Amino acid sequence: MVLLKESSRDWILVSLVALLAIGANLPTAWTDALSLDSRYFLGGLIAVVGVALVRYLKFALLLVVVFLAIGANLPEEIAKEFGVDPQIMLLGLVAMVVISLSNRIWKLPAGLDRSGRSPSAHGAAALFTAILKGRIPVVQTLLKQGVNVNTRTVTGKTPLMAAAYKGYGDIVQILLDHGADPAMKDRNGETALAMATRGGFTRVVQMLQASGARE
Repeated sequence: MVLLKESSRDWILVSLVALLAIGANLPTAWTDALSLDSRYFLGGLIAVVGVALVRYLKFALLLVVVFLAIGANLPEEIAKEFGVDPQIMLLGLVAMVVISLSNRIWKLPAGLDRSGRSPSAHGAAALFTAILKGRIPVVQTLLKQGVNVNTRTVTGKTPLMAAAYKGYGDIVQILLDHGADPAMKDRNGETALAMATRGGFTRVVQMLQASGARE
């Protein structure tokens, strides 16, 4: 199961939150008998949840969970004063936990990001940016992560063409080693070899020709 793959640190955190939540919601008769103060449990719960959410999630979600946790544990007198129903707050908190676990197990769809672009499109854009800026380590990392070495722009340009256009011989070789096709053409019918030739990059031209590229 996916849950079993979590780190021991994550399981400790989940267990701590569960114990503090139980302690914060113990019946008054029990806390009196055990000489416990539920307020300490509530404070600890808020602190642990805050640390966990700051580490793993976004600040907006942190506020939501904190408000739900506080609302679910409000003393009866204060809850009535402000018209808050602790049970509804508790149900909301439980619902968030259930949805989070469900997403962890079954990978529920999260929708597109704000740009509407797929992860592959972001990877391709990052690859072209890294090439044009001559960032060899970034290019290598993106290729190792599976970004398509023969991806195209809307005008048909490939990463190899971008590297050839800039005259970056080291990047050209990296792309070729990862399976870049030197025979591909853009919408104007130009190849990476033609771009390198036009730019006067002799070394790149020789590398492309050695890989089988032809005008």
